[in-house]
Amino acid sequence: MERCRYSCSSQLGGEARSRSPFPSRNQINCEGNGKSYSRNHIDAVLTDVGGNKWKAPPADFLKLNVDGATFHHLHKAGVGVVLRDQTGTVLMAASKGEREVADPEMIEFPAVLQGLQLVMSMGISRLVIESDCLFVVSQLNDEESISLSPWSSIIADIRCLLSVFLDVKICHVNRLGNGVAHELARHAWEVESIQMWWEGFPDFISHAIWLDSRL
Repeated sequence: MERCRYSCSSQLGGEARSRSPFPSRNQINCEGNGKSYSRNHIDAVLTDVGGNKWKAPPADFLKLNVDGATFHHLHKAGVGVVLRDQTGTVLMAASKGEREVADPEMIEFPAVLQGLQLVMSMGISRLVIESDCLFVVSQLNDEESISLSPWSSIIADIRCLLSVFLDVKICHVNRLGNGVAHELARHAWEVESIQMWWEGFPDFISHAIWLDSRL
């Protein structure tokens, strides 16, 4: 099996990383849109209409929900990420403070990147990534966006990390279905650097997790 090496440099971390991506790609079906995709590059998938509720990932997949928030009065921004399995069990949650951004959409790309960076060491082979920012999902799904978008550098970094996974889906979800990540992002206003929870979660997202189980 041919293996290649690459180096990707994060805009946020600035640290070069070398990894060996899996070369194979399986046909995937994004939840809710009834379409199958087979590609020999990053399997980024855009749903036609974002779901209104959080849904468990398919068998053998984990799901990473990400969100960003801005706090202009504090001159900072933040991201929230949560990783769950097919039963809805929280495997990892994090709130991370970021520097201020002029456009709220600009924090959504770092939210995806930071989420990927946090789960890279967990040995995950199949991953669903959900964001409530349709623009970010569509940009990651559009091959031409790499060269034409003003976010081309961070998109390239995200695709670099995505190539490590055997199967990956990037889907849009309604804000209602991204409530846990949203609460974690809002919490970042009081986080100096990063706050993480492994195989558990803080009390302030308990209600959002309960809502996910009830919707």
